[in-house]
Amino acid sequence: MPARSSANPGQRTACRSPLTLPTSPPRSRALLGTCLATLLCSAVWSRSLAAEHFVLRFNDLELSVTLEELRQWSENPASEQDLDIWFQLVAPGDRDSLARVLRRGIDLRQGIVPAWLDSWIGRQLVTQLGSFITTDAGPGGPALLAALRKGVEQGKASPVELAGLVPSLELRIDANALLKQAKLFRASLEQQKVLLRRVRELPLPARYVGEVPGETAPSANGVTALSLATPLPQRDLQLSLPHRQEPLDISLIVPDRAPTMRRHWVLITTGLGSSRSQLRWLADALALQGWPAMVLQHPGSDEAAITAALRGESGPPEADNLQLRLTDLSRV
Repeated sequence: MPARSSANPGQRTACRSPLTLPTSPPRSRALLGTCLATLLCSAVWSRSLAAEHFVLRFNDLELSVTLEELRQWSENPASEQDLDIWFQLVAPGDRDSLARVLRRGIDLRQGIVPAWLDSWIGRQLVTQLGSFITTDAGPGGPALLAALRKGVEQGKASPVELAGLVPSLELRIDANALLKQAKLFRASLEQQKVLLRRVRELPLPARYVGEVPGETAPSANGVTALSLATPLPQRDLQLSLPHRQEPLDISLIVPDRAPTMRRHWVLITTGLGSSRSQLRWLADALALQGWPAMVLQHPGSDEAAITAALRGESGPPEADNLQLRLTDLSRV
């Protein structure tokens, strides 16, 4: 029986529980179940569709571009299209370069992309790049990883086709943050160039310049630097320490023809991801001035460890390696 409202006796209102279905024959119930299943499958399928358009956010403007419009423009940039109004704001040379990049097929099975996907560090880098993209589900890092994996399976895809593999109906790109990060990256590269130029100007010993020991060679800034016809003698040792499972590699460079012999040793510790060979030039320069040098290579955070992490063979060095390094120094 339909329920009646007690608030107004003069008015009858029928209320039915939202979970109550009307009585129907078995065939109608089967048809209703089929319809519900179809709707559920359609909802799941709609969430797995690929990206259909971009929303580019720049300053206070938002430009919505469908992937099909972007594909058509990249194939024929000279044609009159709606996007041409926006791309006219770009320099002609940059506009043509952008069109070539968008339509060029990229072999994703070759190069650095598979290495990124197979390594922990590479996946973190892709995730950070995806932070400039927002999908229907949130930050675009996981979606970008999924798109790259699909692209590697296909083998070859253009940037537009790769964007279509992202499991999201809409991609929102924050051009402001992307440009800001690009400027920081460019500034870092310029700083690296300046530092490399300063290093080349230092009066460091140039190895294998001449065949006669003691031969001199002018450096970049005009200061005479002593060159090495043959490398200084080096003694490699392995020191077993109680806090490590594998021995510590040590190189000793002792001066044999320095003008003044020093009483103290110089202890050189390699940085994260470096090796003893990368600091040999510094040890030789100190030895030429009479300073005996000892170069340490810390297992677990040296060049071999970083290479293994990049290849996906192991995880990256963790914070506990810092304490191991400090213990190495105190033990030595």
